[in-house]
Amino acid sequence: MSTKMNIDPFAFYTSPNGLKYRVTGIEMVEGSERWINGVLRYHWITSICFIESDERISLEYDYSEKVIKKFSTA
Repeated sequence: MSTKMNIDPFAFYTSPNGLKYRVTGIEMVEGSERWINGVLRYHWITSICFIESDERISLEYDYSEKVIKKFSTA
């Protein structure tokens, strides 16, 4: 997975599959901090809701803002 992180909760985005979604939450993963090129970086979890289906998922992003994990949320 290599989708760049979108974080504006007031914007609507389109997924690579053509589905419209909105960001509903952003969370820093505690204990994931790491110094990279003199900058303290973290893993992040972004929660999103698909507009047409009301399906909710969360995506975990690594230090390079690449998706490394996807999981369903209730």
